[in-house]
Amino acid sequence: MRSHTILPILILLAALAAGDAAAQFSAVRVASGLSQPILVTAPDDDPDDGRLFVVQQGGLIRVIEDGSVLGTPFLDLSGIVSGGSEQGLLGLAFAPDYSESGLFYVDYTNLSGDTVIARYSVGADSNVADAGSAEILTTIDQTDTHHNGGHLAFSPEDGFLYIAMGDGGGDADDAQDTSNPLGAILRIDVSDSPGFSIPGSNPGFDDARIWAYGLRNPYRFSFDRQTGDLLIGDVGQGSVEEVDFQPASSDGGENYGWPITEGSECYSPPSGCDMSGITLPVMEYLHDDDIDNVLAVTGGYRYRGPAPQLQGIYFFGDFGGALFAGNETAPGEFAFSEIDVETDVGSIGMVTGFGEDAVGNVYIVDYDGDVFRLEGGSTCPEEPRDGCRVAERSKLKIKDGKKPKLAWKWKRGEATSVEDFGDPTLGGAFLTCIYDDSPSQLASQTVVPSGSSWDSGKKGFKYKDGDGAFDGVRKAKLGSGSAGKAKIQLGAKGENLSIPPLPVDTDGDLIVQMSSSETGVCWESRFGAAEIRTNEDGKLKAKDD
Repeated sequence: MRSHTILPILILLAALAAGDAAAQFSAVRVASGLSQPILVTAPDDDPDDGRLFVVQQGGLIRVIEDGSVLGTPFLDLSGIVSGGSEQGLLGLAFAPDYSESGLFYVDYTNLSGDTVIARYSVGADSNVADAGSAEILTTIDQTDTHHNGGHLAFSPEDGFLYIAMGDGGGDADDAQDTSNPLGAILRIDVSDSPGFSIPGSNPGFDDARIWAYGLRNPYRFSFDRQTGDLLIGDVGQGSVEEVDFQPASSDGGENYGWPITEGSECYSPPSGCDMSGITLPVMEYLHDDDIDNVLAVTGGYRYRGPAPQLQGIYFFGDFGGALFAGNETAPGEFAFSEIDVETDVGSIGMVTGFGEDAVGNVYIVDYDGDVFRLEGGSTCPEEPRDGCRVAERSKLKIKDGKKPKLAWKWKRGEATSVEDFGDPTLGGAFLTCIYDDSPSQLASQTVVPSGSSWDSGKKGFKYKDGDGAFDGVRKAKLGSGSAGKAKIQLGAKGENLSIPPLPVDTDGDLIVQMSSSETGVCWESRFGAAEIRTNEDGKLKAKDD
């Protein structure tokens, strides 16, 4: 079995600390009773905020509004799409200006089994499309009933429409033929109607629509709405499932290898293949890995929603039921692990799709008819972690009430390097947990998310969030240094900061632990009862000298 890099995702500290093989996330079921759902999406500028649109393989697009699946479909194409195998209604993308134009695009296989890309518009009722508005933009010949690709998405960087095409299935393997659209990601400009045009910045292959090629069946791909990077889940032949990556800065033209390679391994020929010019996957897993029911990868989304605990994590899965979480450890480099997702009701079985709503929440689609929304959930372990670096000097100030405040300084302790912190500018968040040890219970937790709010320097990192987004963390400093000189500081305030009423009479210790989601390194301050001062106004001060 090949080993892949396992990311110590800190969101799952409790599970990881207990030695569980798979980390634990939570999800809430938002819809059930659907028929063969394969995708969830929503317009970024939806005039009726909060709706979800579910693509059903049989040809219907259903609307979820206020937690209910509406009885009337948004669009019914069941009479013109082919069924069975991997055919059907496969993709849906709303125009970036949907609130003004009312335009959206679908990908389906017609009754002849060929791929159709069509444009529609919404009707007078915002929950029902105008079925008579169909404009077929292009029809692409298919050679078999599977490997149809089918995903559609607009890039947040250039506004063009990207289309996933499988290699045609069977023995076709057309993915290295750049005069053939099969086995490729296509890129077209649909800003003018009728029809479409070819962007002048396309790579210029014989089929000018091709943006990238060498793909077997890129059934699902997605753009990171924050960075514009493209992540592609490409289904393997039977040995390797892969996720491919294209940075937003790319000029296109990547060759992802199929059928010369399957993942990072030679496929044709089975050994000694020429990998020059091939872009290898950033994540892959084998069918003989220690993963239950591996069938085919289902590409997902990088989380950019309201839960700070999930920021930057790329969630994807396998049709057999496995779920994964990946994180970018360096530009264009990812580590990932298999995860467990605990649902409030029902269960996740056949993972046929993922989805993203207007604010960046990520959804998991189960082919049996359910749709689940990933939640941030509780992020701190119920008990303090073992093995943290212990402060020699530290301070803590907490104020609860209507305007809670938190200030913690890890002033002196074991030597800490910049590498210990990970790189929060790329993807490493920091979790702070405060425990009342009489008896031991979690009293408070805060998350400092990753991203552009962090500044990097030779001696550490600085975070500043002026608008108090997420949980109210405003400032953080991570200073490396030799033993006795490393300094870590966290400052948080605001109504979103979750601090429960503090105990006035503290008989045991208070324990503060801050951990890096990227490296798993943990720093700890422990304050004995004699060092803690509280009053009736909900203020606490603690100082460890």
